[in-house]
Parts: sequence; structure tokens; C-alpha cells
Amino acid sequence: MSKNTKEKFFMKEKSIGLGGVFTVSAAFILLGLLLLFIPQIKPLYLAYILSIAFIVVGIMWIVQYFLTESYRNINRYGFSAGTLLVVLGICAMLKAEEISTYFLLCMGFLIMVMGIVQLQNALDLMALNDPMWKIVLGLSLAVILCAIIIVMNPFQTTENLARFTYIIMVIDGIFGIASMIFLAISLKNYEKNQGIKADEIQIPVEDIEVVDIPPESEEEEKSHEI
Repeated sequence: MSKNTKEKFFMKEKSIGLGGVFTVSAAFILLGLLLLFIPQIKPLYLAYILSIAFIVVGIMWIVQYFLTESYRNINRYGFSAGTLLVVLGICAMLKAEEISTYFLLCMGFLIMVMGIVQLQNALDLMALNDPMWKIVLGLSLAVILCAIIIVMNPFQTTENLARFTYIIMVIDGIFGIASMIFLAISLKNYEKNQGIKADEIQIPVEDIEVVDIPPESEEEEKSHEI
């Protein structure tokens, strides 16, 4: 596979991957706000919503695998990861009542996963020489730390844990969308710069001057032979 073809696959794969991050981040913001202002919502309904979100994201990753021809790269496991998410979503839907009992713990682990995804976004920005990578790195580490706090549960009451979790969900959702926008802009600038560099090394045919070399005379040919 040529370098240009690999770059096209990379850009297409990243764009679809960013779409998955956007979906999860938007769901975090929506659920977090609903739970903050309407705490009467039953965790069982939220378990069903999360199960559906897992299935949707998993299907997106499976579609991404085929659209980007990831099978050409043995280091990509989008199909396996997507299938795993779909299976987990179906299992979570069937066990929604049990999951609702440990809803806050599950949300802590999901926030941690999103923080790790955003940590990779920071590394991608660093590889693209984008100065925003330091900010994204710091915020992603902060999100992971908050997720660990949720999982460890140092709070004295469940209400305080729930309020803290919902606030972090909203913050993580907003940060996820922001980091996605930063990465999308950086990828676009990178692709644009690559196109400019390619144009710089190309020499138009019309600019090539053809110089006619006159044939040598018989005396010059004899002098060369001597």
C-alpha cells in the first residue's frame, strides 16, 4: 500500500472514530444533565440507554472496519472491538436490572474508558505537532483521576457520589467533544500541509525547458576519437 493510500485510510478511520467519541460524549452530557436536574429517573432506564449506546457504537466500529478497509492493516482490531461492544450491549440489556444496582460503579468505569480515549487523542495531537496536546493531556489525566475516585467511592453518602458522578459525566462529555474538535481540525490542517508539500516538489511539464543540442561536426567527432 502506498503512503498516500495509507494516509487516506488513516484520515477516514479517524473521522469515523471521532464520530463514535462524539456520540458517547453527547450521551454523557445528556444523561448527566438529566440525572442532575431529574434525580427521580430510575437507573433501570439508564441501564437500557447505556446498553443501546454500546450497541450503536459497536455497529459504528464494525462499519468503520469495512469502510476504511482496516483488514489491510493487521494492527487494527476495529471489527473485534465493535463486535465486543455489540455483544456487551446485548448482555447488558438482558441484565439491565442487575446493572442498575451498580449503575454508579459502571459509570465510573465508562468515564475512565473515555479518559483513556482522550489520552490517546492527546498523543495523536502531539504526533501532529499541535500545541493543544498538552491541555488535552492534562484534562484527560484529570478525568481518569476523577473516574478512579468514583470507583473507589470515598464519599460518605450515595447522594454525594451520585452528584459527583453526574457532574463528571457532563464535564467529560464536553471535554470529549472539545478534544474531538481539536483533533479534527489538526487532522485537516495536517492533510492540507501534506498536500502543499506534495505540490511544492512537483514540477509542471510546461515549465520544463527543452534545449536543442546541435549535432557535432565531423572535425569535433574526430577530435573526440583521438
